[in-house]
Amino acid sequence: MPSKRVFPLHLAQETNAVQRQEDIAMPKELEMSEKQNGVLSGGSSLDNTFCQRTKYGFGWRHIVAFLGTFGFMTNYLIIFNLSVTIVSMVNNTALEDQSWQKLENLTNGTIPFSPSVCAAPNQTSVDKDGPFLWSRRQMGIVLGSFYYGYIWTQMPGGLLSAKFGGKWIFGLGTFLAGVLTFFVPLAASAGVEYLIAIRVLQGLSEGITFPACQAILAQWVPPHERTKIPTLTISGCSFGIVIAFITSGLLADLSFLGGWPLVFYVCGLISCVWFTVWVIFVSSNPAGHRFITSAEKDYIAKCLARDLKSRKQGGGVVGMMDLPWKAITMSTAVWAVFISHFTFNWCNYTLLTSLPTYFNTVLGLNLRANGLLSAIPYVAQTVVQIVVGPVADTLRSKCGLKTELVRKLLDCSAHFFPGICIIAVGHIGCDTTAAIALLSTAVGLTGLTGGGFFVNLFDISPQYAGVIFGMSNTLATIPGIAGPYLTQTLIQDEPTVASWQIVFYISAALYFFSTIFYMIFAKATIQWWADPQYESKKKSTATKERF
Repeated sequence: MPSKRVFPLHLAQETNAVQRQEDIAMPKELEMSEKQNGVLSGGSSLDNTFCQRTKYGFGWRHIVAFLGTFGFMTNYLIIFNLSVTIVSMVNNTALEDQSWQKLENLTNGTIPFSPSVCAAPNQTSVDKDGPFLWSRRQMGIVLGSFYYGYIWTQMPGGLLSAKFGGKWIFGLGTFLAGVLTFFVPLAASAGVEYLIAIRVLQGLSEGITFPACQAILAQWVPPHERTKIPTLTISGCSFGIVIAFITSGLLADLSFLGGWPLVFYVCGLISCVWFTVWVIFVSSNPAGHRFITSAEKDYIAKCLARDLKSRKQGGGVVGMMDLPWKAITMSTAVWAVFISHFTFNWCNYTLLTSLPTYFNTVLGLNLRANGLLSAIPYVAQTVVQIVVGPVADTLRSKCGLKTELVRKLLDCSAHFFPGICIIAVGHIGCDTTAAIALLSTAVGLTGLTGGGFFVNLFDISPQYAGVIFGMSNTLATIPGIAGPYLTQTLIQDEPTVASWQIVFYISAALYFFSTIFYMIFAKATIQWWADPQYESKKKSTATKERF
C-alpha cells in the first residue's frame, strides 16, 4: 500500500495533490524512493480531522493573538513616532534660510524660491521651530538608523524563541525598545550621533519580535485558523502606524514638557503597561498557560497533532547546518516571496518615513494636520489587512479558486495598482485632496499582501517557514536603511514636486517588477526540499551509507 502524505490541514484543504514544481532536481535515489511510495504521483487529501468536526469558539488563543496585535502596535508606535516628530524637532526655518542662501549664491537672486512648493492652506496653527539644526541627509540617516540594528537580529530571534519560548523574546524585545524610547530626548540633545545610537539599539531589540510572534502563533493557532488570526495580529503594525502619526502630531504641538519630548515619554509608558499585561496573560504555548481551560487546551493539542506528526517524520527540529540551504536559496518560489517582501517594505518604509516630510515641505501642511492626514493611508491599510484573511478563505472555499491563483491575485494587485497610484501622486501638483486619496488607495491596497507573500511560506515550506521568513525579513530590512537615506538625499536642497517624482518613480518601478516576478514564479504547493518525508528519507539514506 502506498503511504499517505501528511500535510498541514490548511494545505490539504487547498489542494488534492502535491505537484513538484522546482528548477532544482531531486537526488535520483530519493526521487525513486518517493515515486515508489506514491508521493510524486500525487497524494490523497486529508480525511476530516478533530478540529474540522469540532468547533471551539472564542478562547485564550484569541486573547493571546489580540495581545500580540497590541504588541505590534506598540512596536510600530516606537518605530514611526519619529517620522512625524522630527518635523517639530528640527529648526526648519534655519534649513530654509540655508537653502535660500545656496540658491541665491548660484543665481544672484534671480530665481524666486519658496520653502514650500505649494501655498499653505488655511490653518489655525503655525508650526514651532525645533532646537536642532540637522541637514536633510542627517534626518535621513536618523530615520533609517533603526534598521541598522533591526537587520541583525531576525535570525537570532527565531533561534532564541525556539530555545526560550516566544513569550519572553517578544515581550522583552518590545519592552527594552520602549525603555530606550525614554532616552530619545536626552540623546537628541546630546548630539545626533547619540540619537542614532539609541535608534540602532531599539532596532536590535525589536528585530527579535517578528520571529518570536511566529513561534507563539505556531503553538497556539490551529491550522484552519492560520489565515484569519495571523493577519489580525499583523494588522497591529498598521494600527500602530496610524496611532503614531495621529498622536505624534497632536502631542508634539503641545507646550507640556516641551511638546515633542512628550511623544517619546508616552510611547515608553505604553510599552511598559503592555509588557506587564503580556507577562501576566500570555505563555509561549497552551500547555504552560495558567488560565486556559482544559477543553480549549485539548482542542488545540488535537488540532496541532497532525503538525507535530509531520515534524516527527521530518526528524523534528533540525540544526542550522541540516537545513537544505542550497535548495532554499535557489528556489524561485522562495525568491518570489523575497522580492515581494522587499518591494513591500521599500515602498512602505519610504512612505512611512517620508510622507510627513512630503506633506510639510511640498504641500505646506502644519504639524497637526500633517500627522492626521499622514495616518489616513494606514487606516485604509489596517482595514484591508483585517478583511483580507476571510476574503482569501472565501475565494478558495466558496469560489473554488486554487490557492496559487488566490496568492497571485492578491499579491500582484497589492503591487500593480499602488504603482499606478504612486506615479499619479507625482503629477497632481498641489491638490491635497487628490494626494491623500491616491496615497490612501496605494497604501490600502498593499494590505492585500496579507493574503499573498505573508502567508505564502506556509504553502511552500511549512517545515522551514520560520527560518525562511527570518531570511526574508532580513533582506526586507535593507529598504528601511536605504529608502529614507536615498529619499532625503534626492530632495536634499530642493524639496519640490520634481524631486519627489523621482522618489515615486523608483517605488513604482519596484512595484511593477515585483508584480511580474511574483506572477511568474510564485507557487502554493509544498516544495520537494520542504517535504518531511524527503528529509526523513535523506537521513535514512545517509545512515545506510555510513554503515
